[in-house]
Amino acid sequence: MIHQVQEFLRKPVVWINLLLAVLFNLVTWGMLLINMTPQDHLITLHYTVDFGVDKVGKWSETLLIPTFGVLLILINSGFAMYFGQKAKIVRNFFLVLTVILSILLFLSSLLLVIANLPAQI
Repeated sequence: MIHQVQEFLRKPVVWINLLLAVLFNLVTWGMLLINMTPQDHLITLHYTVDFGVDKVGKWSETLLIPTFGVLLILINSGFAMYFGQKAKIVRNFFLVLTVILSILLFLSSLLLVIANLPAQI
């Protein structure tokens, strides 16, 4: 099993995509941990243009976004390794999908931080 993982990670298409996904995830963790400091009051967790703020909660709930990103990286990497032995295009699909989802999670976290900035009058 360890030999299969090492062989899987030797391929440039694999480690480059995984590195990008992990970097976006680490930046998401850092951005949320820096900007969403522990606080007692509720913060905005979801905002829409039509309805405004429609979900509020504790600051710690924001950390579910990068946690979900870690799970996606692990699951998609496992699928890429399993299916990559049979079809390279499926492996590449899962790897690129992982990067795209990591970017989307980063962007959603960025919008979450912006929605919780103090209002300037």
